Amino acid sequence: MKTRVVITGMGTINPIASSLEEFREALWRGRSGITRWRTLDLTGVACQVGGDLGDFDFDGALSALKGRTSEQRWLKLRRIFRSSSFAAKMAALTAMEAVLEAGLAEGPDRNFGLDGIVVAGHDFNHNYILSHNLRFERDPALVGALVGIEGLDSNIAATLSDVLGVTGPAYTVGGACASGNLALRDAYREILSGECKRVLVAAPPFDITASDIYSMTLLGAVVTDPLLQATPHSVSRPFDRRRAGFVPAHGSGALVLEELECAKERGAVIYGELAAVKAASQANRLPIPDSAGQAALIKDLISSSGLKPEDIDYINCHATSTKIGDLHEIQSIKLAFGDHAYRLKLNSTKSMLGHLTWSAALVETIAVLLQIQQNKLHPSINIQELDNEIDLDVCANQPQTHQINNALKNSFGFGGISCCTLIKRYDDHQLSSIR
Repeated sequence: MKTRVVITGMGTINPIASSLEEFREALWRGRSGITRWRTLDLTGVACQVGGDLGDFDFDGALSALKGRTSEQRWLKLRRIFRSSSFAAKMAALTAMEAVLEAGLAEGPDRNFGLDGIVVAGHDFNHNYILSHNLRFERDPALVGALVGIEGLDSNIAATLSDVLGVTGPAYTVGGACASGNLALRDAYREILSGECKRVLVAAPPFDITASDIYSMTLLGAVVTDPLLQATPHSVSRPFDRRRAGFVPAHGSGALVLEELECAKERGAVIYGELAAVKAASQANRLPIPDSAGQAALIKDLISSSGLKPEDIDYINCHATSTKIGDLHEIQSIKLAFGDHAYRLKLNSTKSMLGHLTWSAALVETIAVLLQIQQNKLHPSINIQELDNEIDLDVCANQPQTHQINNALKNSFGFGGISCCTLIKRYDDHQLSSIR
């Protein structure tokens, strides 16, 4: 019998929400989380807006966890948070939320029954490393002993392993903006191989610096139009004629993946089934989208799942709000689906969140699962005038009632690194409301 993989737990902190319930409501309302950056000095940088969580209340979030997990684990978290990076702390909070939301009980070995951890992304700690370099220049005595460890990408996997008591495989998978889906791919394979029954996939935020944003302005990748930035909430506008670049943002997400029979045995709430994952590249290191290559990947994904193109009824688009990227994605959908493309429902979660970079695909997958649960599609906001070359149903500005049976989640990263997932409604188990 074929091994099936389902999703049983979710957690996210992003520019519009710090809980699943808040995320769901913000999605339906079409709330934007984009503001002017408060925690970065962007003097002289043409992009001034983003999804800023740099002043997130970690002490408050940690206090809210007290009583929801064991005292021993809570004290460990508090101790770890004293020296942890921004990215590690946010990953730990969303991982804990996903595990608790999945209804996993702490066993005698205090590991929640998790067999492995896959962390999505790379280069998480730019701002953390920069700030400690500046401290070192002022006075080397200001730099603590753990800085060299906390700045490493691998430390986030190690931190989660420590917090959750996991002794199985724990590692990072990076592929630019496709990182979230690539991490899902590895976790999926860990379960299909039989090595793991239950895997946590965590996507920390990219702790971005002012110089990162500045370099993106030179690439022409991020929004620089001062008129658009005068109203930050409307600046991320995928599919709109005036879209002018993506909007960088902080955000973190985590999912619990589980072998189906294992989930059923413990009576877990099942949010959806991960039916297939496929990855590809374009033999081109430059950030230039390729419609034909993207279409080929989508076709390969659907074929591998045993479904037909006409079985897909919804696509959560990569849709970053760039002129060329959005158009190429629409073209790739038409190439992959033919006439069926005009019967599909599409939307862009980035219209509200901005671009969460490495964690984008995972957080947007949580949005997909919430929409499956509610039989409702969130709007793509800020579409004042739909690009005349985009003639598919992109859920412009209004939510739509729609039962999703088979969802495609696209992620197309810089350098042609791409990965797409196919998520199916799971009808063998009654979906309940979020705990």
